[in-house]
Amino acid sequence: MICLRVALSFVRFLVAFILAFAVTQAVCAYVPPIIALALQLGGVFCYSTHLQRYSSTSVVKGVANVEDE
Repeated sequence: MICLRVALSFVRFLVAFILAFAVTQAVCAYVPPIIALALQLGGVFCYSTHLQRYSSTSVVKGVANVEDE
């Protein structure tokens, strides 16, 4: 009877270890690319809004210069 309990607890430990390993591998495989993609999209969005801000001011200055001439 004691041998059966030891075997069951060993099997439970083994299953928990395998599940934890599988979850860790899945997290390591999928989370960093998702974070990298989110950072890239955020950077592109910030860069495009920054670019629009400066391009709109330069267009206004360019139009003003053309009208002055």
